[in-house]
Amino acid sequence: MGVIFRPMDKKFIYKQQNKRDMLLLLMAQQEFYNKAKKILYIGIILSTIGTAAFAVLTTKCSSDTVNALSILFSMILLAVNFCCGIISNNLKEIGAKIQQTFDVKLYGMHMNFGILNRDDIANVTADYASLDLKKVENWYSDYYSLSISEQIFHCQQENIRWDGKLRKNYLWFNIAACMILSVAILLIAILAKSSLFQFFAMLAWAIPIWQFFLNQCKDIYCDLGTLKELKNEYELILNNKVNYSDSELYAQLETLQSFIFDHRKKAVLIPNWFYRCFQRKFQTHEDAIALQHKKK
Repeated sequence: MGVIFRPMDKKFIYKQQNKRDMLLLLMAQQEFYNKAKKILYIGIILSTIGTAAFAVLTTKCSSDTVNALSILFSMILLAVNFCCGIISNNLKEIGAKIQQTFDVKLYGMHMNFGILNRDDIANVTADYASLDLKKVENWYSDYYSLSISEQIFHCQQENIRWDGKLRKNYLWFNIAACMILSVAILLIAILAKSSLFQFFAMLAWAIPIWQFFLNQCKDIYCDLGTLKELKNEYELILNNKVNYSDSELYAQLETLQSFIFDHRKKAVLIPNWFYRCFQRKFQTHEDAIALQHKKK
């Protein structure tokens, strides 16, 4: 810990992140996260279709058999969602390890926590060599006017700051979606003049979706708590860095990087479409912060 990384070129980090082997890591990271998201949302899509189908069916058909099957299949979907969650989490952890490997290589850190070995890197990146790598260029903003240690620190700050803003927005989205679902089911039941049994059959199909949204809200709230702790850590480094030697500062940055990895492998997956809604706005803000450092 604390071995100082001193490249001669102060733009080393900004240039290094755009080398082919580094871009392949980023592409692999995105693809593994995408796989994890697809698996996770199989359950919620099935639940959504099932809710709509059985909501209509139970209002049109008063058969006790249909209502009973509705409840049975909703229980099956709960099991499917659970299995999808386990597979998704395994893929997410691989994605987090790939991102950790990228960061550690980029920062020149001498740490093994959460990173892939050379053979693993070759295996996870092999399938993406033919893809367009331009979309993952310039992953971090350019802080070349600062020392290498400070550049690393600000890249970590950028990561934490970006993730915090995105998760706050996603938390409110999940709260709104859960409320809209509840109101929609109630309105369908009232307008269709459903019997009590039919109403409970519709509720049974909505349980997997409610479970998903409520678990998302709970887990995102925990993520935001972790990000608050990470923010406290980097503010502690920021307030005391004038008192650190280079090796002490670098050791603090390596510790912070370990915390960031631990957060990534546990954090809630956020849909790509939601990420893209805020990507340009957030990146413009981060580039403006980097520009302010250049002017100092």
